[in-house]
Amino acid sequence: MKTVKKIEAADQPVRLQERVAAYCRVSTSLTEQKESLQAQREHFEQYIGQCQGWTFAGIYSDEGISGTKKETRPALQRLLQDCENGLIDRIVTKSLSRFARNTADCLEMVRHLLDLGIPIYFEKEHLDTGRMENEFLLTLLGSLAEDESRSMSKNIKWSIQRRMENGTYLSGPPYGYRQENDGWHIVEAEARWVRSMFEQAANGVNFKAIAEALNAQGVKAPRKKPWTKDTLLYLLKNEKYIGDCRLQKFYMDSDFHRCVNRGEEVQYVEDHHPPIVSRETFQAVQRVIALRSTKRRAGKEGYVPQKVYPFTGKIVCGECGRHFKRRIHSAGQERYAAWACQMHLKDKDACTMKFLREDRIEQAFTTMMNKLIFAHEAVLGTLLRDLRSETYGETMKTIQELDERLQKNLEARENLQAMRAKGYLADDLYRENEAALREDAEAMDKERRALSVRISTDVRRSESVGALLRFARNSTMRTTFDATTFERFVDHIVVEDRRHLVFHLKCGLQLREEVHGNAMAHGAVRLLHP
Repeated sequence: MKTVKKIEAADQPVRLQERVAAYCRVSTSLTEQKESLQAQREHFEQYIGQCQGWTFAGIYSDEGISGTKKETRPALQRLLQDCENGLIDRIVTKSLSRFARNTADCLEMVRHLLDLGIPIYFEKEHLDTGRMENEFLLTLLGSLAEDESRSMSKNIKWSIQRRMENGTYLSGPPYGYRQENDGWHIVEAEARWVRSMFEQAANGVNFKAIAEALNAQGVKAPRKKPWTKDTLLYLLKNEKYIGDCRLQKFYMDSDFHRCVNRGEEVQYVEDHHPPIVSRETFQAVQRVIALRSTKRRAGKEGYVPQKVYPFTGKIVCGECGRHFKRRIHSAGQERYAAWACQMHLKDKDACTMKFLREDRIEQAFTTMMNKLIFAHEAVLGTLLRDLRSETYGETMKTIQELDERLQKNLEARENLQAMRAKGYLADDLYRENEAALREDAEAMDKERRALSVRISTDVRRSESVGALLRFARNSTMRTTFDATTFERFVDHIVVEDRRHLVFHLKCGLQLREEVHGNAMAHGAVRLLHP
């Protein structure tokens, strides 16, 4: 008879050690934040080492990075990848706000990790995702963290904007300048190359050829790298070389996406430091860049840069909206420059606008400027006083009231969340009230942004009108066309017909002027849509 031997199970089965990793994050690289990050690392090394059944699997830390989007955090991405590769069994982190400030990202990562069998322990909230029966608490806490992030983002943005307004916001100086205690100073050894770049670009020299010439002469670009076409273009577009700082060129939208500021948010322009190049040269270069960009978009090969004239890209046809093009005309022994609508040159039936002599356009501008010089106080002085007295104080008061209402709205939403978390408020009632409050907040925020843009626009316009008024006060009557004055004050010209031009000034004024032959025109300045 066969003998069967029974082997009893062990009383205490062998228990595998869980590989536990910690995640840390601080949102800035300030010294005190670095100390906080180090403290978090030391805490978790000790914490994981003291827990029975846990073995230390490493610390993943993001330094000086916002937590609003998971894609921007390299350490978090490495942590998730190591989890997928089976190197980690559990994650611990200080709080939900350190792990994610975006509810959607938070839920997505938690669900993905739970599918991998990896729970997360949030120390501050005493929340273990491996023991949760549903996602209600996690969703609520995620929403709170997201609102906290938006509030902090708004406070930081407000602080930066105030610094921009009072001139204390400083960025690093570009090539050609150095930072000292009392501001930016010109580095002449670099500034002379900057002037050369702008002069060559204004004269139509190819950008790539300029960069190659700089490299051939041993001139180093910023960070001691060789010059390239892109590096040169970035420099040529930088308004800092005329002494200005255009701040808030980009902004973060409500979904934390970085957007180019095309007027959605306030921008700030200030005379911040001494210029290296003149405004006239800078504007001429911008026209060259715009012309070449237009040609590239049109897909035309072999484009040779054209000479830039004061009226290049400035004269617009009032009939078809196309720009005028410079041509040389002949009448017997006389040769003269003229400007003609590009559409009319292609198809006379599509646009009937005929050409204008260049000297008569120059004469019309000179006449218009003489009228402004003669009547500067009546026209420009009155306009400037009106701009400065218009509803500025009322608008600022409205903005302050909106700020107070937005703060109360935020507090009301926070109270709703707290009541819901404690079970005092049903989910459907919470959602209904929260949606109404959020809708009101969005409407108030939209109104506030519009008012801020309006104030900024009025301030810039007042400054522009003031500059024109100062010029007119200190000028004498002109007898010849001054290209520098034209480029400084005129944005563009609209040709109504061969006898009437409308000069659109950069300060917002629209001045209508008659086109005459050899005789100078006289009469009062006629304002259009001041």
